[in-house]
Amino acid sequence: MDLIGYGVSGQEELVRPGGGTDEVDDDSYFYYYYNEEDDIGLYDESTTTVADGLLAYPDTYNLMRDFISDLEFEEYEQDSDFVSFLCTNGIMEDPTTMAMRVQRPAEITPRDLVAMDKQGVPIIEASPTYEHLRKRRYEAFVRPNRVERLDTSCTRMFDFSATYTSPTPTLAHFQLRNLMCPVSKNDIYVTQRGGTVARLDPEIKSSSCILSEMDTRQMRISTLAASDRVVVAGGFHGQYSLRTLDSDTVHYGHLTHCANGITNHIFIDSTTNNITYASNDCYVRTMDLQQSAPRVVAAARFPWPINCTAACPSAPHLQLLVGDTATALVRDTRTSHKTATMTTLHGHSDFGFACAWSPGDENIVATGNQDGTVRIFDLRQPCQALQVIGANLGGAVRSLSFDSSGRFLAFAEPIDYVTVLDMHDSLLERRQLIELWGDIVGLGFTDGPAGSARSLTIGSADQTVGGVIQYDHINHDPFLDQDNWW
Repeated sequence: MDLIGYGVSGQEELVRPGGGTDEVDDDSYFYYYYNEEDDIGLYDESTTTVADGLLAYPDTYNLMRDFISDLEFEEYEQDSDFVSFLCTNGIMEDPTTMAMRVQRPAEITPRDLVAMDKQGVPIIEASPTYEHLRKRRYEAFVRPNRVERLDTSCTRMFDFSATYTSPTPTLAHFQLRNLMCPVSKNDIYVTQRGGTVARLDPEIKSSSCILSEMDTRQMRISTLAASDRVVVAGGFHGQYSLRTLDSDTVHYGHLTHCANGITNHIFIDSTTNNITYASNDCYVRTMDLQQSAPRVVAAARFPWPINCTAACPSAPHLQLLVGDTATALVRDTRTSHKTATMTTLHGHSDFGFACAWSPGDENIVATGNQDGTVRIFDLRQPCQALQVIGANLGGAVRSLSFDSSGRFLAFAEPIDYVTVLDMHDSLLERRQLIELWGDIVGLGFTDGPAGSARSLTIGSADQTVGGVIQYDHINHDPFLDQDNWW
């Protein structure tokens, strides 16, 4: 993530070109980052603000206040004809007023889709408003220089199952989109306002608090990770709050006191019980959960901040890392030189924020980047990607995930769109585009009980129509479910 601050030793670190800065709060850091990039003309063609999923004026005030503009979209021109359920005047209105006009049940199922869409948006017969809103949002946010997507028809591989309107996930920083974690179809963790984490159980249609304000010290949560044993939240100032689910024990501490120590990403390795933290102070730290109290047992410093990590499913000492560089790295954590790389993956043109390692073929990895593409690499041929997939809008790809078999890969754009790829198709022409409303704050696949369909869960942080959205796999061809592919 792009910020300037001070290192662990107290020495000023130049993470991006530009000078250092005094120790200030995270809002000021964000303001500094935005102005620095704007001064060099990075956003001359793209300064649209998305305020909680609503179209808004592209001003710095909204960027500082909401933290959820992706800055990669062309400017939105106000249109007096643009009237929608979200924006009565084409700009935005108070979220409380909008919520009064959009009344939603706690659960939305396919049976409800006659009167509303899957997020509770009213569908008025013979009214162009709904489709007009979708078209206008696309036209407002699409990047003209995006990588063109393949001209393929959408293949229906997943069907809408349900939307749960409470709890609604939150988004604290526009670049960090791992704030909803599905562990199973009925075990989903989401961040909430006030620095809390809730657990949603769709089977019994209830939610409970897993990390309270007291547990997190009301920290602003920047990233979240969960497994069947532990839930971990990272904060803007190097904090972490960790709850072990079998004992309900909560641990709180600091990974770093560096002013630039925001936790960018957390990865939980279920085979070793280790947690990997990627922080914006350029360190990747490993925490051992097998001790009586969790403690950091290893730390590696890189030349730039690491924004996401993933581990090889069968050899977790092999790590894939992406960060504030155009290349992706593979390292072996067992070596004495912790930052020594085994493989460097080339092809992206901007910073990386998402990566995943395929469980189906451990030579295959995927990376998501601010250049608006997902690249599929074979580690035996690292110099060139096997496939390059462009995002629908051309915005940054900040979330991606394989399913447990490696057959499906899903990736999310900043707003409105999720793409699912069938990795059995070597040309990746078999894909499904899922449309929704709002800022996407995480996605993941889960396996149901034996014989049931695997599910894709997506989090939307829109204040009015956000929630947790689930899709179930359509198992209509047994041949396609074979796990040997590529």
